[in-house]
Amino acid sequence: MNVINLRIAEIGAVSSVTFLAQRSDIKEFSLTLWCLYHIIKLQGGGELARKHWQIIFYEKSDGTSPLYNFIETLTPKLSAKIYRDIGILQEYGNANLAPYSKHLVDGIFELRTKQGNNITRILYFFYIGNLIVLTNGFLKKTAKTPAKELLLAKAYRLDFLTKKEGKTNVDL
Repeated sequence: MNVINLRIAEIGAVSSVTFLAQRSDIKEFSLTLWCLYHIIKLQGGGELARKHWQIIFYEKSDGTSPLYNFIETLTPKLSAKIYRDIGILQEYGNANLAPYSKHLVDGIFELRTKQGNNITRILYFFYIGNLIVLTNGFLKKTAKTPAKELLLAKAYRLDFLTKKEGKTNVDL
């Protein structure tokens, strides 16, 4: 059994979570991630709270999270690294996080994670009150970020802003 320690968030007295997952049993690991995601959601309305920055997984109107669904398809080691990097983003927010993070375009940023030959990107944006909204993720296979992924992140941001403030004048 592999033991993967993830420092996700400070939820009450719990400051870290230990996942026990067999390398061949990804379904068990995915179930554990699903449980963690919903525990965090219940604890803070979908928010991972820590110090000054809050992280939320964007959710569509049907309640699904594109990012969570993406992470669920990855290997346990890569998922663990992604959650570690989300923790770093949560701790440092908009500070220069090179090489972990980079501004792409129009207020959309990418969180970079690499494990072996697998390179992932998680797209996100900042919102009022030290809130970071994680929108979608993808496996990087080309030098440039696919336009389709950027458009998705912008569409999710527009949906988020529309729900939050009723704004519809944000450019895609």
